[in-house]
Amino acid sequence: MIMVHAENDACIRWLTDRLLESRKSALRYHVTAHSAVGEREAAYRAISFAELIETPILIVHVSSVGVVEEVRRAQARGLPIYAETCPQYLFLSAEDIDTVDMSGAKCVCTPPPRERSNQPGMWSGILDGTLGVFSSDHSPWNYADKIAGGPDTPFNKVLNGIPGIETRLPLFFSATQSDGRLTLNQFVDITTTTPARLYGLYPRKGVIRVGSDADFALWDPARNRDHPQRDAAPTRSITRLTRACR
Repeated sequence: MIMVHAENDACIRWLTDRLLESRKSALRYHVTAHSAVGEREAAYRAISFAELIETPILIVHVSSVGVVEEVRRAQARGLPIYAETCPQYLFLSAEDIDTVDMSGAKCVCTPPPRERSNQPGMWSGILDGTLGVFSSDHSPWNYADKIAGGPDTPFNKVLNGIPGIETRLPLFFSATQSDGRLTLNQFVDITTTTPARLYGLYPRKGVIRVGSDADFALWDPARNRDHPQRDAAPTRSITRLTRACR
């Protein structure tokens, strides 16, 4: 299994150079430099190479609807093409990066969150199974380190990456279980069982049965807990007790 970060590096470098030459260095240009077109092209290219050499691939941290469409077409042809997305592409958007101060740097990652209008198509990929893995791409930084260059730090000097392990399951649980988007079994499959299969860990991981490692998370779906940094949209995550046992 080959894991592919699908972006066109040559396009990113060319766009970054052009933007900086034009003195366009604000945070929002990170999204411009890492274009959805370049992501889609890279995904199509990776799928084509995988088809040529008859090798399955997993396209990781898919951020754009265009890539979802390429993966869906490949899967419809029977190709072993798999795809993963992450919380930032369902719950953040390019608007969260485009701030008047440097706080948007907290949301800078690669690929970047796309426009808010991109989110329904990403959810469609989740709901129809095109995106079979929901992971985190966990890459945390101290905020001070991300903007070490000060308030005028250009977008290409902001450290890329955001935390995701702690928020991945609570956010996804709230978004899929409160309104019945996914069954509980589907929630478990996309967050645990399918990743275990693709990564070669199943059946030692990803299933509760005799002889397997059992990682349990206990949830109270009826209790709300406000996001620590925002007043809106409480998430239905509550006390979690995680144990690893054999």
